[in-house]
Amino acid sequence: KPVYDWTLLDGIFDAWVGAHVRPYVELGFMPKVLSSHPDPYHIPWPTKPGETEGWSYPPNDYKKWGDLIHAVAAHLAQRYGMREVSTWYWEVWNEPDIFYWRGTEEEYQKLYDYAVVGVRLAVPGARVGGPATTGPAPGSRSAAFLEAFLRHCAQDRSSATGGTIPLDFISFHAKGS
Repeated sequence: KPVYDWTLLDGIFDAWVGAHVRPYVELGFMPKVLSSHPDPYHIPWPTKPGETEGWSYPPNDYKKWGDLIHAVAAHLAQRYGMREVSTWYWEVWNEPDIFYWRGTEEEYQKLYDYAVVGVRLAVPGARVGGPATTGPAPGSRSAAFLEAFLRHCAQDRSSATGGTIPLDFISFHAKGS
């Protein structure tokens, strides 16, 4: 049974909402208890070639990942109101095309499917998207990852629901490109 401590999250969001900032919520990285490869969980930066960190792995249980995302979204909706949180953008992960994600493209797609369900159960009008890849220059690994994700959303069925896959926005990072 999960026990949530919202102290840090509330402090950050209280400051943003208090300053009239419309948050852009990033849903990542993996908590140790949900990581499919929890140890070592944190290695001091910069990492050395071949080192991995537990927060960068897929969940050991996608349903529990979706439940966590639902709990976060429900908490934020209760704290700041449905009207407010419905204006926010909810992005799933950060740069899953590089070492911030140690899973496959398919595992990221499944992660996305469960995350979007978790957010939308708590905030039905939420705008959820991703995948927040690094600069997707034509022919790059980042472009291939983004294209595979877009095909997944357009053509596949959700791993979480069996239905269509919502995608309200597409995100990527220019990274100087």
